[in-house]
Amino acid sequence: QTFAEIRQLHQQPFNIYVDGSCSNPRFPTSRYAAFSGVIDTADNDLHRRELARAFRDHGTLPPTLVTCFAARVRGFQSIPRAELLAIKTAASIPYGIIHSDSNYAISQATHAVVDTSKFYAKSNADVLWELHDMQPDPSRFRKIRAHRNLHALDDMLDLYHALRNHVADEMAKIACKTINQDWQMELQTFHDQTD
Repeated sequence: QTFAEIRQLHQQPFNIYVDGSCSNPRFPTSRYAAFSGVIDTADNDLHRRELARAFRDHGTLPPTLVTCFAARVRGFQSIPRAELLAIKTAASIPYGIIHSDSNYAISQATHAVVDTSKFYAKSNADVLWELHDMQPDPSRFRKIRAHRNLHALDDMLDLYHALRNHVADEMAKIACKTINQDWQMELQTFHDQTD
């Protein structure tokens, strides 16, 4: 059984943090994007506080923040599409609460479940249709604050929560630079030559 299935069986909620990344976002002919999802596998808040303290004191990222997916954006390359695809991918994992720092992605995913009437006029309509067909429970989608100053947080539980988004962000950036690296390097070379 998977982590998600075990948590669902025992009715133990868990959290999935998603983020997207896009290189050269202002350049339509040379931009490329990716996204990631991170699951928090910590058992309780005491453990989370200990791990946050270890990060504060030694810079050690919590090993309980596990990347569960990372992928290149298919189709149009943009950060909004990356964020939306991250939510769609996370929604395919049963039972978890999905946290995103993207107002656009949360709003679009929530509306896609119930209302298809304006898909024809929206960007990323293909992803919205896929979300609609999946019918995830919109109460699973949660908006979180983006890119907080980790060194300014004194409360260890608050720091741990911020670290979850930070790790998802870092994993999306790594995915953007490393997945299908030949293609990525070709686009980056083209960008560097034409910029």
